[in-house]
Amino acid sequence: MLISAFLVTFGFSWSFIKDVFETKKETPIKIREKRVLNYSELSAPPPIELEKPPPEKMNVESRKVKKFVKPVVKPDEEVIDEELIPTIEELETADVGLEDVEGLDSLILDQDIASFDELEIEEKPEEPYIHVEQMPSFPGGEVELFRYLGQNVKYPRLARESKITGLVIVRFVVDKEGNITNIQVMRGIGGGCDEEAVRVVEGMPKWEPGVQNGRAVPVVFNLPIRFTLRDN
Repeated sequence: MLISAFLVTFGFSWSFIKDVFETKKETPIKIREKRVLNYSELSAPPPIELEKPPPEKMNVESRKVKKFVKPVVKPDEEVIDEELIPTIEELETADVGLEDVEGLDSLILDQDIASFDELEIEEKPEEPYIHVEQMPSFPGGEVELFRYLGQNVKYPRLARESKITGLVIVRFVVDKEGNITNIQVMRGIGGGCDEEAVRVVEGMPKWEPGVQNGRAVPVVFNLPIRFTLRDN
């Protein structure tokens, strides 16, 4: 009886025991091989197509356009009221037309002038420069300038008797024609030396004018003249 009961119980429970043992078995882990991709093997993404919105339609309201009337000079008895020029208020509320209207191309003067050449136009003198690309120079250069000063400067009698020596600095402007203008004594020593220096500068010939940007311009120039007594 015991053996029969054991066999019957084992037969019914065999499937359950079988499932328990099978679940305890280790399931193998699948390992996938890694694949290395190069950038050269990658394909570019497809271009993105942007849909452009349809252009908006502008509703243009048609307005009445007033024509600009060209002013005509006529005698008072021939002036017609209907041909008056539109006022500013009327032009502000009206659209500008597409027609080109030429304006006045003449000028009426009250004076009797044969030509515009007779009109006197006052030209403002150009301010003299202090430093330019090419400074003005005496004809022949510094050697000729020193020779000119040595031959023309006369020692004043008062300065010689008073034994006055020193340096006189004369400032002048060499205009764009090379003339000497605006002579001033910036530093004097007296005894007639200042006046002698001015006299010598006034008698100078025309200089080579200064040049700035390829054109002659007036330039300020400082000239030192030394007065020295020599023992005989």
